[in-house]
Amino acid sequence: KPFALDGIIRIDDTPVHKAIREILLNTLANADYYGRCGVVIKRYKNRFTFENPGTFRISVKEAIDGGISDPRNATILKMFSMIDIGERAGSGIPGVFSVWSKEFGIEPEYSQRVSPDRTMTVLNIAKLMGNTVEKNEGVNDGINDGINDGINDGINNKLSDKEKKILTLMKANPKITSVILIERTGFARPTVERATKMLKEKGIIRRIGANKNGYWEVIS
Repeated sequence: KPFALDGIIRIDDTPVHKAIREILLNTLANADYYGRCGVVIKRYKNRFTFENPGTFRISVKEAIDGGISDPRNATILKMFSMIDIGERAGSGIPGVFSVWSKEFGIEPEYSQRVSPDRTMTVLNIAKLMGNTVEKNEGVNDGINDGINDGINDGINNKLSDKEKKILTLMKANPKITSVILIERTGFARPTVERATKMLKEKGIIRRIGANKNGYWEVIS
């Protein structure tokens, strides 16, 4: 949708734009402004990432389920609510999950780390970008996409359903932790560890950096 305003209200708004604003609001409202580092928002070709100092004051599962809201900066939420931006409860996260699952076939990803405490939210838009590439890139890009799709399809056919699910989560959030993988997949820890080991042995992923501050690189 082309960007246009009527006063301070966006014209032809969409659920996706509202979801992105909701995550921005949550990032600002839950940031620990006395912590190390600051709020960092990045726009990649296939995803948005939102990072803020501090961790959730409730569990990630409670936030996703729309449980008790406990924002770190309630005044920021009140300021935005006065201009009708964001959910009044200050979460809105269940709605974001619903929109992202419907539009892109994948849920947002949350990861948290300590020392320094930091929360990252990843909104993957690979499906949207894939459609744009097909329409707007040149003939050679289209051929290359077809070749790559064929290679990826061949790789995916060699993976178990558990490996595919874990690989999808790692693609969406390279910094995802084992704890979050267990929480989001519902698999037992040994299952996650075994599937991760198999993905590494097959040369599909590799670990970059230490377990605490490193990330997953998807090779294939």
